[in-house]
Amino acid sequence: MHRSLNRNAASYRTDRTPLKISLFAMLVGGVFVVGSQYRNYRAVQNRQLTATTQGTLLYFGVGDGRALSHARAEFIFKHEGTEFKGTEFTADPDTGRSRAYFQPWVEAFQAGRPVTVYYNPSDPTHSSLERPEDTWSSNTVLFTVLGSVLLTVGAVLGFSFWLRGRGK
Repeated sequence: MHRSLNRNAASYRTDRTPLKISLFAMLVGGVFVVGSQYRNYRAVQNRQLTATTQGTLLYFGVGDGRALSHARAEFIFKHEGTEFKGTEFTADPDTGRSRAYFQPWVEAFQAGRPVTVYYNPSDPTHSSLERPEDTWSSNTVLFTVLGSVLLTVGAVLGFSFWLRGRGK
């Protein structure tokens, strides 16, 4: 009986699949947490777009994405006598939409026309043609919670498999 226990312990030490699964869960959880915190960082930056000025639109178009498209814009504006060039149509990081979604803007935003530019007065390099919505995204909360759960479960399972593999 003692010999079979040793054989089972030895085979368990060589089977690292549970440990790999827990590490994978931790990796996916970490990606979710980092991604949601980046979105939160962008939301904080977007809340700082408090000043407006008139600028000139240089270009506006919609990408050729098959399923989702992204608006592309180039515009110039002045702040305290210095000219800045902006490239963001919207400050919302989730701009992947259908081409039809952007059609009203394509018709309204023609090159050379004046546009309202929203910018951060303490950092005018951060600007946008569309005022971002100041809402807390449910996706940010969902991915933060889900990522934290995956990180915790992966760490606990990984640690328990590691301890079991050491024979303790």
